[in-house]
Amino acid sequence: MSSRQEKTFALQSPADFFAKLQWEFARLKGTDPQTHPDFIYQSITCANDAWHMADWVYHSLPELKRREFPREKHYRQFVQNDSPALAICREIADASKHSRIDANPNPSIETRFVRTREPSTGSESIWWFVVTSGHLRDIRQVIDSAVMYWCRTLDTYGLSRETPFEDIYAYHRSVL
Repeated sequence: MSSRQEKTFALQSPADFFAKLQWEFARLKGTDPQTHPDFIYQSITCANDAWHMADWVYHSLPELKRREFPREKHYRQFVQNDSPALAICREIADASKHSRIDANPNPSIETRFVRTREPSTGSESIWWFVVTSGHLRDIRQVIDSAVMYWCRTLDTYGLSRETPFEDIYAYHRSVL
């Protein structure tokens, strides 16, 4: 495992970052899709975390597996091809970070909304979706698929152990 810089607070391993992804996803599942901007912001946060898991995992892959991916971009491409959910997360994460995607955008992936009107009350609702190849997908289903992908990946490579509390807060790591 590569050495970590002291820039991630208590996050020291892929399992630690995965725990953050799970926490953020639980918040998304508990957010009413009609509460704007909460639902939108939390959806973007989850997509970002799901996509950035690739960085955490790549830098911790066992040596033999890592040789299959000479550069980080090769692993990212593998992940996108291996998981449609993570291909979606990549589009959302990169577009939300850079305001657009210049490098290989997938034109079949978009975030769009549907306006509906309740016939009995006349009240209007807005529902956000991910559109992939013309099909509407709930972002929560996309994130759930990404979470399951990373769960399997961490288990497969023996990376599912979170950093123990006593290691995170070891005296030698304290500033004072």
